Amino acid sequence: WIMIVQASDLSTIRIEHFGRSIVFCSGSFDLLHPGHVWFFRECKRLGDYLGVAVGSDKIIRNRKPDRPILEEAVRITMVDSIKFVDFCYLDIISRPEFPLAGVEHAFAFLRPDAYVIEDDAFGIEERRALCERYGVRLNVLNKRESDFPEMSTTVIIEKVC
Repeated sequence: WIMIVQASDLSTIRIEHFGRSIVFCSGSFDLLHPGHVWFFRECKRLGDYLGVAVGSDKIIRNRKPDRPILEEAVRITMVDSIKFVDFCYLDIISRPEFPLAGVEHAFAFLRPDAYVIEDDAFGIEERRALCERYGVRLNVLNKRESDFPEMSTTVIIEKVC
């Protein structure tokens, strides 16, 4: 059963899934494409239960002024439809001065066993430090090893324009 939850529900999710391995990932997931599906599949292979934080429009615009293409309600609905995703929620906690605040919130309240990023994520060393601080295993996926190494939102936009 897939569901959209609130960030305030993360502690409850951890309690309800005691003894199960929870995997967590986060991102904007704009213009959902096969590369995203590959990423979610690989995340799910690392544990029993996959939670995804979808970045709010506001936080994405702070990193990339011309994004997102699709508004947050559409993006979270799309992520919610992916069979590998057990739950997702909108990250409204991150802010420009601390763009990983939402990740830290998830670590503190969800207490995931693993956190997954791609090797081209921003702030990898900061993410690694957060993982060490909270005892979360960091898994870095090599995008070049994916089923769709040339697939990205940017590539789609370039082809369309």
